[in-house]
Amino acid sequence: MSATTTAIIRPPEPPGLLRWLKRNLFSSWFNGLLTIFASVLLFFVLKAVVRWIFVTANWAPVINSPKLLLTGQYPAEQLWRVGVIVLILSFLAGVSWRVWGGTVRTFTLALALALGVAGLLPVGMRLGVRLWLLANPALVLAGYQVGRMPVVKPRWVLLSWLLAFFLAILLLSGVEGLSWLPKVGTNLWGGLLLTFLLAIVGITASFPIGVLLALGRRSSLPVVKTFCILFIETVRGVPLVTILFMFSLIMPLF
Repeated sequence: MSATTTAIIRPPEPPGLLRWLKRNLFSSWFNGLLTIFASVLLFFVLKAVVRWIFVTANWAPVINSPKLLLTGQYPAEQLWRVGVIVLILSFLAGVSWRVWGGTVRTFTLALALALGVAGLLPVGMRLGVRLWLLANPALVLAGYQVGRMPVVKPRWVLLSWLLAFFLAILLLSGVEGLSWLPKVGTNLWGGLLLTFLLAIVGITASFPIGVLLALGRRSSLPVVKTFCILFIETVRGVPLVTILFMFSLIMPLF
């Protein structure tokens, strides 16, 4: 008896996309039905959303009042301060892109692309605003080039971000009695400006506070442990919308 083996001829593997669809979306008849149902549902949802955006929605308030949405009641003659802050952040974002890369690169590219596209939109816009928008991507690239210098170290970039935050607060609030930088009360801060400030402060402060509370909850000191447990459970029990309302509307009044 000869020891010959017969090779099993198998059909060729489908192309990459078809193989992925079969493995992830149509691996069984039940998954195939779920995929078809979800696709039909997604089609009708997207159709309704697109119809609302381009047909039903009234965008006149957004187009006619961009300042109210972006900076709230911040004085119009002092908006140059917000412009300077954004330019500084664009430059530092470019430096951080070169120093750290990764997620910072993605965020920086998204920022530069958004501001650049906004500056090229064919809408009624003053020349100064359009040039300011287009200057931000240029500053991102300039910051990237500066970040390539050997003298630029991560610790100096972190220090620059910290100084930029305090400089931004100083510019926004102003100085009492200074004619070219008058005082602007926080009750006039609003819109996207206030949202970003609250997000930055909240994200930056929440991590070390959360670590301290977690360590305090594990503490052997009864007073520290009880305080941390009460604080954590109280905050957990408050609805998120209440916290957002408190910090976005009531906090600026204080």
